[in-house]
Amino acid sequence: FYMRFCAGLDFLEIRCIIETSSEPFHTEDSMIPNHVVIIPDGNRRWAQQIGKPAYYGHERGAENIEIIANAALKWNIPYLTIWGLSMKNLARPEQELAALFRIFEIYFRKLAAWPALEHHRVRVNVVGKWRDVFPTTTIDAIEKAVDHGKRAEHWLTFLLAYDGGNELENAATATKNDREWQYPLSMDNMRVNSWTRDLPPVDHFIRTGESRAADGWNHWSGNLLPFLWNRDPHSKATRTLWPSFSPDEFGGIIREFGTLEQRHGR
Repeated sequence: FYMRFCAGLDFLEIRCIIETSSEPFHTEDSMIPNHVVIIPDGNRRWAQQIGKPAYYGHERGAENIEIIANAALKWNIPYLTIWGLSMKNLARPEQELAALFRIFEIYFRKLAAWPALEHHRVRVNVVGKWRDVFPTTTIDAIEKAVDHGKRAEHWLTFLLAYDGGNELENAATATKNDREWQYPLSMDNMRVNSWTRDLPPVDHFIRTGESRAADGWNHWSGNLLPFLWNRDPHSKATRTLWPSFSPDEFGGIIREFGTLEQRHGR
């Protein structure tokens, strides 16, 4: 099965058509990344460009997550991670944060009923300190989506109130408190206690609306430290703002990944 979205619908009223296909979406010689991380920047700038308030951009950004998640399913990408909110983002104006929390609540309630959770056996995974900082109603909505998405063929992970430094600090503390831990402290036993321990190394980073590196992402989990893992991920920055980032552009980046893999002999 694969999902195709209908264009021109209002926010969070996206309808999908489930179709059968005997052919894969990608060509036979394409190499598909196992784990893709997307940093979806540009919601506020997109809204500003069309004369709308910030929350309007965040709404459209939430809508686009579902569209791109379906594109990832069409490409049969096993792990897709979306960095939805960093710890730094929590310093934004109170009114904007309140709107974000409400959008998260609406989105995750809709996600709990997403047909792909069953049809594609999608596991919903949420990483970060969101339970410590989000309103109760938003937490409840997220937990409901996690409860409904416990399959394991595809993983859809959200980083919410996440910072790599916090993850490393938490992993180090948990490791030192482990009764079975023995000196010296190693990266391997710290990873066992990390928030992202269930995720494989990242194959491809995609950042929209920017050309900068990923502030706050734990490069340990991101597989950017060559002495920790066997390979480094590819990365792609696009100036396209997240609400305008399309399945076609996403597909082009995935095709480009296959070319890069072949070029590097992987």
